[in-house]
Amino acid sequence: MAQTIAQRKIEAFYLNVLIGDDPLADYSLLEPLLLDGAPHSLSAHNRYFAFHFERHGDAILSVSYEGDPDAEALLYDTASGEERLGEKRRSEIVATRTHFAFNLAARVVAFEYNQRGTKVRDFEDLLQLRVAAQTGREDVQISIVPIPGPRFLAQLEEFERIQSAKAVLVRPNAGWLDGNSPLFRYGVESNAQTMTLEAKAGRAEGLSRRHGIVADVRQVVRRGVTTVREAIFWGTKEGRRQELKLSSQTLKTVVQLKRLDDGQPDRSAMRHYVLQFCQVVSTTRPAGQEDR
Repeated sequence: MAQTIAQRKIEAFYLNVLIGDDPLADYSLLEPLLLDGAPHSLSAHNRYFAFHFERHGDAILSVSYEGDPDAEALLYDTASGEERLGEKRRSEIVATRTHFAFNLAARVVAFEYNQRGTKVRDFEDLLQLRVAAQTGREDVQISIVPIPGPRFLAQLEEFERIQSAKAVLVRPNAGWLDGNSPLFRYGVESNAQTMTLEAKAGRAEGLSRRHGIVADVRQVVRRGVTTVREAIFWGTKEGRRQELKLSSQTLKTVVQLKRLDDGQPDRSAMRHYVLQFCQVVSTTRPAGQEDR
């Protein structure tokens, strides 16, 4: 009989692709690089990744597998307390499966969160390799940045005092386009693809909310510019020191799956949930607002 298992989280991101200083004009050009009928493999950090892609309506679904090629399957018998190594063929790995979907027109990516398994950065690496190989360019820049959840800015306002702030930025799809933003001005003047800024207040003091890094991060997030990879604030709320991280406040949905008779989570249901969330975000929060 099927049993309800732990909740699964699906997070939303925006995709940026630049070739040199120019944003990719037509994101549909990425489609044939991925939908060529063969799994795409990637090896990095002693891990092996295999990505399978298929089209579903306006979105592309990926089921990816990640594992250590040298790892063995250690099995533990709860009745006897004994352990043994499971047999595997030379071409097999002990893998973790991850689902994600993306809408190229909206530049939206919906990614299943697994503690182990494929991460957003791994998909960035794959796209980087595929686009660079196709264009013959070494200056391809791929970034996938979190879409802030509805409570991120509200929680920032709840701080009574902010002692420190850190922002990790990537060049957005439209480039460092806003000369009125100090953050973007630094990006332009530095010719930066990525940039990290950090500010700390003096003892028993707080950072300015109306000017500087706090105000500028707030403005960039509110406008929907696809540039903030991470933002971390430390301060006091209700007299207690607390932390606010963008990566913990990403736009997300939480779903429940059931185990099938083979003990695995319902893969069909997970595919449905990822595609559904991708469609919702693509309709309500498409990227590109900063370009208009």
